[in-house]
Amino acid sequence: MKTDSEHKQRLLDEVLVEDAPSDWQGENKRRAVAAFRRGRTVSRVAFVARLAAIIIALGVAVVGLKVYFANETSGNRHANETTASLAPDRAPKPLPTLTDEELIARFPPNTCTLAEVDGRKVLLFADIQLQKKFMP
Repeated sequence: MKTDSEHKQRLLDEVLVEDAPSDWQGENKRRAVAAFRRGRTVSRVAFVARLAAIIIALGVAVVGLKVYFANETSGNRHANETTASLAPDRAPKPLPTLTDEELIARFPPNTCTLAEVDGRKVLLFADIQLQKKFMP
């Protein structure tokens, strides 16, 4: 009859034969290749997601800039139209002008005269008191 130790040895031999090192290496290799493929797939999906996010962000930026410049241009156009419509009202009115004869007629007769000095017309008064009265 077989002893207990022989029985244990036979069981151990069967276990070791089933789990031979070549099987362990093959299983580890399959797991490593599967993990590598999973990692590569995840990496590719992440790259595509980042690329899509960049494209979407650029699209939003372009649309935002178009809206901003469209509003700014229409706002300026509206402001220009408003300014143009107000411009005639706010434009300074030209000062009234007098001819030489009209200017001298405003003073008492024979009290002043116009003279040309260095290319400029100068109003000369005959009396200093009159000059102080009319020309402060």
